[in-house]
Amino acid sequence: MSTPPLNPQTLVHYRERLLRIGPDTPRRWGQMSPTELMAHLARTFDLGLGLVPVEDKSNLLTRTVLRWAVFHLPWPKGRVKAPPVFTPAPEGDFAAEQARAVAALERFAEQSGREPGRQVLSMVFGHMPLRRWQVLMGKHTEHHLRQFGV
Repeated sequence: MSTPPLNPQTLVHYRERLLRIGPDTPRRWGQMSPTELMAHLARTFDLGLGLVPVEDKSNLLTRTVLRWAVFHLPWPKGRVKAPPVFTPAPEGDFAAEQARAVAALERFAEQSGREPGRQVLSMVFGHMPLRRWQVLMGKHTEHHLRQFGV
């Protein structure tokens, strides 16, 4: 079964599950705390809309082979360390970070649904239309929801 993209039609599905994570929810793998996860998700949703400036570090391999693998293969659990731009330090407590993550989730779903063809730069995959970012954000969000058992 494929993971649903993150878009206006699936927003409620992802938001409800994200809200089930609490400050003491144990992770099944990896190192992130629930508060760090919320900061990470808020950042990635904003990256997907082009709200965080990034440098294009993509190359032929990342735009083809790696992109295909990320979009089509299962993701490893706890084995990939994201670059620092993806993992900012939390700015507040869990409740504040969760509120920021939910707001960023809603903003991403709404804007990507309104402009699915708009191109946004991924530092790893190069420019992609928001409809592809919806697929990536769905898969990424699902990965972390499973990490925390929701």
